[in-house]
Amino acid sequence: MQVKKTTKHLKRPRLTTERKRKAKTRAPSSSPIDICGTVARLQEKHTIAQKERKEGKELDFDDFAPALKLLKGILFKADMPYRTLLPLQGGFVTTAGGVVNITQSVSSIASTSEWSAIDALFDEVFVHSMKFRFFPINDLGGGVGLSNSAGITGGITAIASTTIVNAPLQMVNLYHGASTYSTAAAMAANATLAVHSSAKPFTYYWRNNSRFDKRGDSANVAGWQGWTLIPNVSNLGGAIQFRVMQDSILGTGSALVIPGSYLCQYDVSFRARS
Repeated sequence: MQVKKTTKHLKRPRLTTERKRKAKTRAPSSSPIDICGTVARLQEKHTIAQKERKEGKELDFDDFAPALKLLKGILFKADMPYRTLLPLQGGFVTTAGGVVNITQSVSSIASTSEWSAIDALFDEVFVHSMKFRFFPINDLGGGVGLSNSAGITGGITAIASTTIVNAPLQMVNLYHGASTYSTAAAMAANATLAVHSSAKPFTYYWRNNSRFDKRGDSANVAGWQGWTLIPNVSNLGGAIQFRVMQDSILGTGSALVIPGSYLCQYDVSFRARS
């Protein structure tokens, strides 16, 4: 009887080389390829930062930047847009002479508190729109406006001067590298014109008139409104300009006036290219 030969039990056991053993060894926590260790350290720093912020200490972003750069290619796919809202708030302030000639630019998105983290995670930005919300500090004058002499008008005491404490605000959209208007009269011819009172809250939108292409190219040109490299965000064009109707002066004409505060929400897309 012929016996079938088999060599299965004769096979030599596979030897693990020194190089393979090293590859299987888990990277130390200080290694840049140790994602779990990096995330753990980032979480620990975040916890410490939150505690320090409550104590009034300033957050040092340099502690987070290396970890965010490492996570850039892991959390976000290359050439894929991610859309979000970024808020920016501040005072609606006249010049030292009480003149309202305020411009809220698209490029001021770089002043948002999240911008440093965004810069570490992405390469390019596209701004879809700005939602500008105005909130008056108070309604001075009780709706009377101004008067050349003290007196009673409708049961409300008028101000005994020609000081304007609230006024109609004109606002328009500016696109690309368009210059600002030097007078309210010239601004009134703009097709995007809106008029609101400085004594009442209002909302006004700037919407990008450049077509959004999620795979479109970026450019390094002043006034550009398409995809832009984050380090070149100052090149972004577009803005909202504000002037008072008839270019009236607010206040005494010898001091700045703060009619209210604003909250500007940027609707933006970001993408990583590498």
